[in-house]
Amino acid sequence: MSWGPCRGRRMVLPEGIDEAEVADFVEGAQATKVKEVSARVHFGLTREVSWELGPFHVHYAEEYPCEVRFVQVTGAVQGDIDGATDLLARYLRPVREDDLLRAVDVADSIEQRRACLVRAGIGAPLTFDEPFFRRIADAVCDRDEMIREGGLWAAVYAFWPELRPLVAEMGRSEPAQTLRDQAAAVAATWH
Repeated sequence: MSWGPCRGRRMVLPEGIDEAEVADFVEGAQATKVKEVSARVHFGLTREVSWELGPFHVHYAEEYPCEVRFVQVTGAVQGDIDGATDLLARYLRPVREDDLLRAVDVADSIEQRRACLVRAGIGAPLTFDEPFFRRIADAVCDRDEMIREGGLWAAVYAFWPELRPLVAEMGRSEPAQTLRDQAAAVAATWH
């Protein structure tokens, strides 16, 4: 997923906030919808909507398989992106980074932990962050296949160079063939 030369942080939306709230905000600011895609996919995005607003774009997306809803601002000038992201965050009140991490730590089922890992990967900072890295790295090496899958998708979203060796190793030695193939495909495209 590439949304332009500069990107603001992805913001994971809390329960009860979805496309309608994002649309209300950006369309109220006179943004123009430039993209709207709905798809049924096995992995990836099932919904994506983008608006152009002056020097930047606002993107809303729904991730599959964990149905994480998130928003991101992109553009050419980082200062514009930061300002728009901060304004949007005040309106949408995204899930805070420490809450994303805490959710991974307290998840009480494998399915919930997998989903929390994906959410954490989506909401991870743009640059390397040790607490996020540690949780993703632990997940990639977990004994449970579903947790390893959640770790892989968290790594794909976080996309830090520090995660590449873990994903590459997963692509070589992961016991589950489908997951090994996915990791190998990700590692092959990760430059």
